[in-house]
Amino acid sequence: SLPVDEIQKTIGMIAPFLKPGAVVLETSTLNNTPIAWGIEILPPERYLISFIPTLNPETLTNLDNSIESARADLFNNSNIIITADSNVHPDALQLAADLASLLKAKPIFSDPRESDGLAAAVDILPKLAALALIQAVSSQTGWRESRKVAGKSFYSVTEPALYLDEVKEYGLSALFNSDNTSRMLDAFILELQTLRECIAENDTAMLK
Repeated sequence: SLPVDEIQKTIGMIAPFLKPGAVVLETSTLNNTPIAWGIEILPPERYLISFIPTLNPETLTNLDNSIESARADLFNNSNIIITADSNVHPDALQLAADLASLLKAKPIFSDPRESDGLAAAVDILPKLAALALIQAVSSQTGWRESRKVAGKSFYSVTEPALYLDEVKEYGLSALFNSDNTSRMLDAFILELQTLRECIAENDTAMLK
């Protein structure tokens, strides 16, 4: 459970100490890139699996990431996406699935490329959209005053900016998943342009 910009280094640090048959589960929303690092760095018979947890839906509206708020039902009724290289031993995949079940989540096996596409849509895009909104609003001349009345709407939409996937090299998640991220940004920009046209042309029916 590491920031994206620390995963490759950490795999290299632990590789010499892993016994044959060891299974490394990494929980970032990236798939292809960490799996490629595992193939490149880990010795034979050591397996890296992407193990991407989602959360119990009931926890999403009141989520506190502090360790004091840890709760046993955090993954109840959620999905855990499991992806790996095709050469990973079936027992390693079974171990990952068993862990998901112990957490009372549903294990879902997925192709790494498919999972990267899902991550771009529901994880990377919201964070980039939040950052773009902050940049757009804060660069306006009236920001000094408008920030005084920013409320729930502004906070809710910009909150994803608090959960970036890196600690220093910001943006790596998007760069490592650039094709999918670019596709989702294009779709998002198109929707924004449609909204702008509706408002600029006073198209009440279309806007509704």
